Amino acid sequence: MRNFIEVDEQELGRPHVRRRNPIFQGAMPASPATPSNGPLLTFDILRQDLYTFYQAAVATALTAQTLFQQGIGGFYTPIGGTAFQLTELHTNLIGTGTQLPNPQRFMTQGIFRLVREDILPKDLVMWNFGTLVNLTIGDTTKKYCTAQLALIPQNNAIQVQVSGGAAAQTAPANSSTFATTGWPVTDNFYALIASGLLDPDTGQEIKDAGITIDQGQNFGLILDPTLGSGAFSTYTTATSAVGGTGIQAYFHLKGVLGRSVQ
Repeated sequence: MRNFIEVDEQELGRPHVRRRNPIFQGAMPASPATPSNGPLLTFDILRQDLYTFYQAAVATALTAQTLFQQGIGGFYTPIGGTAFQLTELHTNLIGTGTQLPNPQRFMTQGIFRLVREDILPKDLVMWNFGTLVNLTIGDTTKKYCTAQLALIPQNNAIQVQVSGGAAAQTAPANSSTFATTGWPVTDNFYALIASGLLDPDTGQEIKDAGITIDQGQNFGLILDPTLGSGAFSTYTTATSAVGGTGIQAYFHLKGVLGRSVQ
């Protein structure tokens, strides 16, 4: 069932452990190479996603683009658009993006997106089924997720609702939205964590915390729409009778952020 909190055994009797940030304060090794006897960092552990912005203009052929490359104050260039300066609305990365600032670490548990709901249905379908997504950490050859964009779901309370036959999908009037109860479906994401893993020595279940992005590691989310028969173009212009709106979306890496104590 959805929206029920999973409580670990160590949380029994501590009903407020899931209702606050930071969810943990403590120390962790400064280097994975010396976990037991090396220097320690004092950390806040927060339930906090990393997010960034994506945009493609109307009547524009899509190109491959790597996200999470610019932080707040950096400049992002939409596909077919003009570069603009990112604010905290667009991303919560600090500095250049591409790397987490020292001493931050991030435990990546999944990927989801928020698509602006006035997207033209034709554009949404073509974008979904013509784009490959790769999450890279360390360098571009180390892929930790490879999936068609159609598998990366929405996570919020506003969903895109498509109606009408195939011939009518170029008309914006056939794209509508509906609201659920207003509560985000928080488990609706592309999971990068596994369940049912067993320790071969003890037979006990191993809890997969996710994929770590360490301070100093490059990372990026690559959206490539060019691997099929050719990248599609977003539909028509915004001023035509059946004008498109292009694509606007946010992409989130769902997970847990470790940062220095404030």
